[in-house]
Amino acid sequence: MVTPVSGTTFPAMIALIGDVHEWLDGMRTNLARLPAEVRSLVQVGDLWIWPGPEDAPPRADGTLRELPPPPPGKDVQWHRLAHDVLFIDGNHHNYPLTRGLQEPTPVAPGLIYVPRGTVRVLQGMDGPLRVGFLGGADSVIDAQWRRAYRDWWPLEEPVRATDVERLLINARNVGGLDLLVTHTPPASVTRTMMRSDKAQHPSSIMVEEAWRALGGGVTDPPLELICGHMHEAWHDRERRVRVLDFLEVTYR
Repeated sequence: MVTPVSGTTFPAMIALIGDVHEWLDGMRTNLARLPAEVRSLVQVGDLWIWPGPEDAPPRADGTLRELPPPPPGKDVQWHRLAHDVLFIDGNHHNYPLTRGLQEPTPVAPGLIYVPRGTVRVLQGMDGPLRVGFLGGADSVIDAQWRRAYRDWWPLEEPVRATDVERLLINARNVGGLDLLVTHTPPASVTRTMMRSDKAQHPSSIMVEEAWRALGGGVTDPPLELICGHMHEAWHDRERRVRVLDFLEVTYR
């Protein structure tokens, strides 16, 4: 689903797309309909692709990365799109591909991984936006079917306190954020969406802490947050939190 844009034209736009989970044909179909004004394309995690080893960035010491084979029966090979894609990690992510990266780095042609805690200025419909990125999430429902350290890296996927600290430092350095992009929603949102008062997953609690520390839910207007992970569209206009459905596209 692509969120429609009004007839007003803008000098620049940011497009954000929800979870993909190797459905690259669906992603290509949706992105083929992007307005010409789109200057930046952001994917909110769980892209779940497996670039070839020839495209993988070297380790910090210059040696080649050792990548696991792609999951059997999955079409996870990346092919360049018309737009460069900025993406964050989720709980379905090829962590050996991005391990140790501290700055936005191409991991395949036209595909740029954005590490947790990164802040970048992107051109949006209302001018420059200071955008923070905080990937990561917890695998719960499907963990029992996945293979640890072959298509699931349980020690690397959760959001950590050091990730939040890096985000807060980088946000302060630019005077705050206009938009926070995460994979998992804040804990208060997942609680509402799941209609449950049960203890929330650790990563959603960390995202909640980061969002509130940056002004989410408390400033006027609140810091906007856009995320995925839930495979369900959800929008709290008052608190300015938007959860993107699977392959949903929205604009800023």
